[in-house]
Amino acid sequence: MPQSTDILARLKDELKLQAWLAKAEFKHPSLKHETAREEVSMLAQARDELRVQLHLGKLDAQDEFDRIDEKWKVVQRLSDAADEVGEALDQIVEDIRNGYDTLRSKVTE
Repeated sequence: MPQSTDILARLKDELKLQAWLAKAEFKHPSLKHETAREEVSMLAQARDELRVQLHLGKLDAQDEFDRIDEKWKVVQRLSDAADEVGEALDQIVEDIRNGYDTLRSKVTE
């Protein structure tokens, strides 16, 4: 049970951070290109949906989610410099999308 308590505490902290980041992003959008902003928004929604599914008992996929989530954190850092690193952002967003699609298919099996 301590493991699930640790996971819940980590998820709670992560969700607080994500809420704070979303609020900051809403007030001061860091991505100047609407297409990139929409893509990141869709990825954020997919990430949140997967987080809920993982929480609801599919914890065996947690390691894979964590691996993909590291790329998500890179996207957040790159978004500040999206104009200069457009190609890198496009590639990593595609990697995350593909990872989420793969994970979603595994989780829903």
